[in-house]
Amino acid sequence: MAQARLHVNLPEGPWVSAVSREFPDAQFQVVTTTPGDGAGFALVQVTADDIDSVLDAIEAHETIAELSVMALEDGVATVQVEAHAPLLMNAAQQAGVPIEMPVKIENGIARVDVTGAHDRVADFGELLRTVGAEFDVEYVQQRMNPGESLTERQREVLFEAVERGYYDVPRTCTLTEVAEHLDIAKSTCSEVLQRVQRTIVREYVDDLPRHPIEPHSIDDEACGVTPNLFALPLRVVRAQGNYMSNSDVADGGEAAESGKDENRPQFLDTDHAASWSANLEGDRYADDRETLVEHALAAIEQTCAGYHVNLVTHPNHDSPDDYLEAPIRENYPDAETTVVDQCGCGGYVYRVTLQS
Repeated sequence: MAQARLHVNLPEGPWVSAVSREFPDAQFQVVTTTPGDGAGFALVQVTADDIDSVLDAIEAHETIAELSVMALEDGVATVQVEAHAPLLMNAAQQAGVPIEMPVKIENGIARVDVTGAHDRVADFGELLRTVGAEFDVEYVQQRMNPGESLTERQREVLFEAVERGYYDVPRTCTLTEVAEHLDIAKSTCSEVLQRVQRTIVREYVDDLPRHPIEPHSIDDEACGVTPNLFALPLRVVRAQGNYMSNSDVADGGEAAESGKDENRPQFLDTDHAASWSANLEGDRYADDRETLVEHALAAIEQTCAGYHVNLVTHPNHDSPDDYLEAPIRENYPDAETTVVDQCGCGGYVYRVTLQS
C-alpha cells in the first residue's frame, strides 16, 4: 500500500477554494465527509479572527446548499456544510482511495493524505489534474507490516543483527559476530537473514505497478529533466525492487566491443545513471576471487550517486560479506551494502547503494 501526502492547489469552483483565498489567514479543517446525491456533506472546523465574516462568505457561496453552525466560540466554529461539486471527495471516490482526515486548507492549498494501492493513488493524482487541481508531493512511502510474515526465529535473528549494528553504515558487527551472539552457525545466520530480507523486499514491492504509471525515464533526472513528482517515487521504488532484467544487466562474461580486451566486461565502459545489476557469476570468476573483487569495485565506480548496483556473485565464493565488505568499505566508506537474495545456483545478490 502506498501512502502519499499532497499539497493541492485548489482550482476555482469549490467554496473552500474561494473563501480560504478571500481570508488567507483563516484555517479550515475538514473533519469528516459523506457523499450525497450530487452533493457532499462535510463537518468543518474554521479558525479565524473575523469568524462571522468567514461564515457569511461560506453561506453566500454559490455551491453551498446548506450551512449549519454546530458550535461557535472564541474565533473557532464547527460547521456542517452541504455543497455541490465536492472536488476532492469526487476524485477520491472515482480513484477508489480513501482520504485520511482531517484535511487542512489554508489560502487555497489543501494538505491531503491518501492511502491505497499505488495504481489507485496515481489515478487520484491524474483525476486532480483533469479538473485543474495542480499539486506538489511531500512524500510517497510504502505502508506495510512485514513482521506479520516473519517467523519468531526470523524476528529473533533480525533484531539481534539490527541491535548489534549489522545493518549500520558502516557496519559495526560482522555476520560471524551476529552468529556467535546467537550461538548458531554462520551459514544458518546468513540463510535466516537472507530469507528475512527477501520477505521484506517482496512485501515492499508486491503491489507496485508492473508498468510505468507515466512515460518517464529514470535517466531524465540525471540529464537535468524535472520528472513528474508523483510518478517518480513509484518508478524508482519499482526499479529498486528488480534484481536483474534483460535491460539492466551487465554481463561480466561477455566480451567487450570489438577491438577491446576480451577479458574486460562491458560494464567497465558504461556509466549507469540508474540502478542496475552486474553479472559476476560467469565461469571466469569461479576460481578467481581477485578478479571478481576487482570487477565488483569497478561496477560500483560506474554507478551514479543515489542509485545501487546488484553484484551477482559466483557461488564458489560463498557469502559476499566475507570478501567484498572490507574492500568496498575501504573504497566507498559511505556506501550501504546488503545481501538481497541467494540465487538458485548458490550465488548471491549483493546490493551496494551509493549515497546521493
